[in-house]
Amino acid sequence: MARAALFTLAAAVLLAGAMAQEAPDPRDALPFDEMDADSNGVLSSDEVKAFFLKHITTLKEMLKGNANPKAQTIIPLLESEALKLFTDADLNSDGDVDKTEYEGLVTGDAVKSFMKVVEKEVMALMMDGMGEAHDEM
Repeated sequence: MARAALFTLAAAVLLAGAMAQEAPDPRDALPFDEMDADSNGVLSSDEVKAFFLKHITTLKEMLKGNANPKAQTIIPLLESEALKLFTDADLNSDGDVDKTEYEGLVTGDAVKSFMKVVEKEVMALMMDGMGEAHDEM
């Protein structure tokens, strides 16, 4: 039942993405205020890691039991690439990403490319997992 609901949600997301004329705004996926846990106006590496850990844990649950070997290797790859984006965004190398650096990150091509890869790869794995669940029924 939960897999069927997840399949429906995944299909809706794919349909909405196909109908949209432009890519989703990275600010929606990487909300500064949510990531800035201590509300000091900058994102520390610990805050960024905590934000991604929360979402990667959810992704691990979604891909749990997926027989595709890529389901096991994609998570460390995504985590590494996401943290690299934030390291690269820290233009003054002070270890934090301030709002100006954040705006450069979310309006840049690197994060948009990353989001497209995430969407494509994760959705493919989810659909692959849904097919396996459907075959078991």
